[in-house]
Amino acid sequence: MEQFSTYEKALNLFKSVNCFGNVNNIFIVYKNTSANPMASLGGAIGGAVAAMSDSSSQNIFRNTDGFLFNQTEFGIAVIPLRATKTLLTYSPDKFEPDIIRFFLIRNEDIQSLEVKNFNIFNKKIQAINLVLKNGTKGNLMAYVADKKLPYQEQCFANFCSVFKKK
Repeated sequence: MEQFSTYEKALNLFKSVNCFGNVNNIFIVYKNTSANPMASLGGAIGGAVAAMSDSSSQNIFRNTDGFLFNQTEFGIAVIPLRATKTLLTYSPDKFEPDIIRFFLIRNEDIQSLEVKNFNIFNKKIQAINLVLKNGTKGNLMAYVADKKLPYQEQCFANFCSVFKKK
């Protein structure tokens, strides 16, 4: 987690793969384990992962539990996070960036992206439902705020202001 513990460090990770913009809303998301596993993202996403196989063994969203997102004016840059500890609960200190598996979801590849309350009892977690134009669907979740990531609350709020279901 040390590599993305501050906004500046997280931004430097995205700069290292040359994927940052004038707007950089950086936050951590996790695989929604309560969603239907068949609804997880699959297939190729944008040009950066066009070569990925559509099989579940190659599906990064099925095989990875955490992601560092950077919403820019170009799309959503994604750095998968590799778990370094047992995941009984999601926490950023249990992950390290897997920069080699970085990819970009371009704005023009997104059919819909909706953020809504995870459930009626917990508004501190938001569900993120993503559908790409090629039919690929993704079910993710994010904490509204995280004490270990001081930038999470503001950056995620900026993201939600665009995509949150009213």
